[in-house]
Amino acid sequence: SPESLAFIEALDKGEITDQRAIAEEYLQVHYDLERLAQSLDETLSMVIMNRSLISYYAMQIHALGFDDLLEKWNKLWRFSRQNEALYVRLTAPEEVVRERLAKRQGADFRGEVENFYMAKWQAIEQGFITVQQRKLCDQSITIDTSRTDKEIDEDILRILNWVVRSELNESVLRSTNI
Repeated sequence: SPESLAFIEALDKGEITDQRAIAEEYLQVHYDLERLAQSLDETLSMVIMNRSLISYYAMQIHALGFDDLLEKWNKLWRFSRQNEALYVRLTAPEEVVRERLAKRQGADFRGEVENFYMAKWQAIEQGFITVQQRKLCDQSITIDTSRTDKEIDEDILRILNWVVRSELNESVLRSTNI
């Protein structure tokens, strides 16, 4: 939505820094993304989302402790139907993530935001793990991005195979009216 775009632009410029305000506004951004994803549902079998509601849970609720937003998050989770999704958790050891960030960061605001979240890295990572342990999604896979490209390619192949199998199963069920 135009409002979500304005929020993201203001965030990118460093005009919004209060984490509580950011967390509250991101709920609207996620709602807008979910409405878009659902509008594409009729034409696309796969929608890849970065910074999904799972990320929101891990960062804003679990790591930052905005537990009072959990009720709204739960409502949005049910609306989104992300529980039907394949959850792909990209991770790496903390020292690898810190090294990669140090290589690409400049003096921009995003660097400050990344540093803020890196200070809470353990809590955020545990939030992502909690989502997997609670089995909030039908399927999940963890990809350690510090491994070799060949190993990561094998994980991606497993993901694609899961998608194809799911599509075939759904197609068979529709054709047999089960």
